[in-house]
Amino acid sequence: MRAGSLSDPRIVAVLQKYFVCVHMTELCAKDLIKDPADVALLERYHKSSNGMFFGGEREAFFTPDGRLLDVFLSLHAGDSQMTAAGRLAVDPAVTRFLRSAANAYEKTHGSLPEDWRALCRGVAPEVAAVRAAKPPKQTAAAGELRLRLAMRHDWMLYTDLSGWEHIVFRDAECLPMVPDGRVDAMRRWPRKMFLRLARSLYPRGGGVVVDVEDASITGFLESRATQVTATEIRGTIRGTFELRPQSDRERSRRDTYRPFLWSRGKLSGDFVWNRKQQRFTKLRMVGVDAKIKSTWTERGDQGVHTCLLGIESLPLAPAPKK
Repeated sequence: MRAGSLSDPRIVAVLQKYFVCVHMTELCAKDLIKDPADVALLERYHKSSNGMFFGGEREAFFTPDGRLLDVFLSLHAGDSQMTAAGRLAVDPAVTRFLRSAANAYEKTHGSLPEDWRALCRGVAPEVAAVRAAKPPKQTAAAGELRLRLAMRHDWMLYTDLSGWEHIVFRDAECLPMVPDGRVDAMRRWPRKMFLRLARSLYPRGGGVVVDVEDASITGFLESRATQVTATEIRGTIRGTFELRPQSDRERSRRDTYRPFLWSRGKLSGDFVWNRKQQRFTKLRMVGVDAKIKSTWTERGDQGVHTCLLGIESLPLAPAPKK
């Protein structure tokens, strides 16, 4: 959503105040939808929209009786999503979204509400409230290590769609990732723990839902103790990763979209292990020389793209007040 009109505070305010919003899962791709009834509904709307309703980040307005009015792609034009200033600038995609919203409202109610113009100009109090809103602070639950991974790459087509992902380990699972209580002691992470993290290092832009097999993932993670006290172990983390999906199923669950991508790089970071609590109180890593290699000839894109990624542990949620 960060890459499209749905991140625009004017559109958010309009939708919150005057529409009932429904998110259709799995990117409107019928090969991903599990419920046959949903597939039938999707096919009906697809047929009535001249083939526009399948696949990708599509938006549509409906009347209360279920009539489909318009289907469009709300992603920003060009590179406008790359900067904060660009996202606030007037964009054809935002203009079209608001025009489609106005059309839907007028077909249902006859005329637009009095504050519609103020909402679309961004001067209504509801828009100011959206701009001032802050996302809730992300935390980990008791007994877990929750890692937040952020991933971006310079492939302009999908750079802002990689997004966030959380990787969760139970505290009890983490002990095999911690070196012995000696300076310079080293511990190779169990492969199953490495794989859980490594699968998150495959690009997810364009609605790719991947099932990369174990055999297509190589690399390792290794922890090294650099400082040991009675209460904690501090140290460094290093490793490598490479994901080379071979089969169609590995590259994407979506039948109509299977890009040919490889992901590879190094990881470097540090950690703090609390010996009394038997848990990581800090763990973070960054990608080093991380790359995405595209061999996607269908769209004429063949090359290597730089990838930026960071991994950090989230703080524990505060205990509830008594």
